[in-house]
Amino acid sequence: MGSRPPIEDLNQERLESRIRDLAKRLFSDKKVDDLETWHLVQVVEHCSRAISDIYRTVNLDQILRGTVQASRDLGDLFPSSAPSGRPLRRVTRVPDELRSLGDRCLYDVGMAGVMDYRGLSLETLGVRSYRMAADILSILANERDLRELFQRNRMRSLPIEEEVAFLRQCAERFNLYSRLLSTLREEAASQLGTETIVTLSPPPPEMDEVPVRGEVDYGRRKGELSNRGESREKVLSRFERILLFADMDLEAVRRDLKRVVIDQEQAVDALCDDLLLNATGTQVREVPQSYFLVGPTGVGKNHLLESLARILEAQWKVEIPFLIIEGPQYTYPSDVHELRGATRGFIRSDEPGILSEFHERSSRSPLSILLVDEIEKAHTQLQKFFLSVMDRGTIHDNRGQELSFEGCLLAFTSNLGYSIPESAVEPIGYRGGSKDRLQRQRSEADRQMRRHLSPEFLSRLRLIRFLPLSAQSMEAILDLETSRVFRRFRDLHGLEIEVTDAARRQLLEEGFSPAQGARHLAAVVQRHCNIEVSRKIKRDEVHSSEDRETTVRYLREIREGGRAFEQEAVEREVRQQARVSVPYSRLIIDFQEGEFFYTGSPQ
Repeated sequence: MGSRPPIEDLNQERLESRIRDLAKRLFSDKKVDDLETWHLVQVVEHCSRAISDIYRTVNLDQILRGTVQASRDLGDLFPSSAPSGRPLRRVTRVPDELRSLGDRCLYDVGMAGVMDYRGLSLETLGVRSYRMAADILSILANERDLRELFQRNRMRSLPIEEEVAFLRQCAERFNLYSRLLSTLREEAASQLGTETIVTLSPPPPEMDEVPVRGEVDYGRRKGELSNRGESREKVLSRFERILLFADMDLEAVRRDLKRVVIDQEQAVDALCDDLLLNATGTQVREVPQSYFLVGPTGVGKNHLLESLARILEAQWKVEIPFLIIEGPQYTYPSDVHELRGATRGFIRSDEPGILSEFHERSSRSPLSILLVDEIEKAHTQLQKFFLSVMDRGTIHDNRGQELSFEGCLLAFTSNLGYSIPESAVEPIGYRGGSKDRLQRQRSEADRQMRRHLSPEFLSRLRLIRFLPLSAQSMEAILDLETSRVFRRFRDLHGLEIEVTDAARRQLLEEGFSPAQGARHLAAVVQRHCNIEVSRKIKRDEVHSSEDRETTVRYLREIREGGRAFEQEAVEREVRQQARVSVPYSRLIIDFQEGEFFYTGSPQ
């Protein structure tokens, strides 16, 4: 080996700082976190130039093969030259031995500049040592007895699953780590004018009680964001949610919502104000944010949350899981078991409940939305079921799995008090204006809510009221509905559709219904602007030479596994062959003499 080169003496804090600076300079697009920094410091502090005996005493052939499988004979999991002793204890030492070998390879490549041993690439050996350690540790985690024994002997508090992930990360980023260490060595050498080895000074006395970097403590201290024992998915979703809300353009969300949820400014503002608390970080809750949306039918209660999900998905580039539970489908107490799954011994007890499947998706997302529609039409047992969700934020399904609703917007909708005919609410001889009529409707809604819903249920919800839609509101809604329908004709068939003023007035006249709101207008648009237009273009279709039957056979072959499925290419072909060919590119919808007319135009 020869004499050792001069040593630059660094304390741990300075070395960590230098590694972070190097990482930002060399790998600005690849985040090097605190655990990785701590690991590199440990390699520099505890490793030295490996002597050849270290590489001779391990079973290099087994490591370089790099494949590990669970076996009945646990001795097959570790190198044949491993020291003898009690089999279980030998197995639990194997991951540490392999990780130590990976660390020494990293030191040799990065700090000593030694790339091989007798023609054997130390980078390859290091990568496969880390990977093999992760594979064996993963097998240990699935063996109950070994897992318990292994956890009792751990020196650090990092969970086994996280250590497996970190070891695989070490394998994937070996080259990055070695470049950091080699750059650290080269820069230190250039500063001293000679080859240099960097070592650590003992920490000063006042640092003795500072926790070791890399140790994960899941206990929540004052101001902390996670609790001891919380699941990995739950904590990661919370962290992602905090950052996404902090970076969210809330005013843009507010504007977009008001553009698509017509004339419900108060409802939009109430919801966005709660999102504002999330954006500033002053409302980190372990229970769902719960709302009660009440108002006439067809005014946008469901549409508000559906639009919020779409807007956040576009802004965050992530799926927002959305589940609607129809209240009228839960008219018996036993129906509620469908949510958490049937109890053991009953029919379909081996199947997960609706909320279990929803939780599977929502646990991997920063935010989810659960909407219970028309809660007043469900059995009161459904209210009691969600009381525990709103109180604790968790329930257990039929398999004993805890389902968390921390990052969930939980909303209940109702038209209580608004479905009663107006004549039944208005006193005889009353001649008040629209403001008085609105107040009477609100009072009737409050009375009906107290009658049908328990005080315990209502007290846990934030009430958001929706206003009846006016005739002026319908014009904006008509534009939204027709643009949605016409966009599909343009995208699928290349057909532009226009509506004359006379046809527009007739659509508004037929579509306005104070009792049904926007739903009736949407049905009118569907009939006159979608169904009748489709009938017109199919009647005028010029049959093309496209062989659709061949494509149908091709799709069936794909379904049966006989052909590969390249989705984008197949979609292009299907869209092309499904397009209706007509002798015009523009269709005009007009209303004359009591009926709608549809006229094609080449321009």
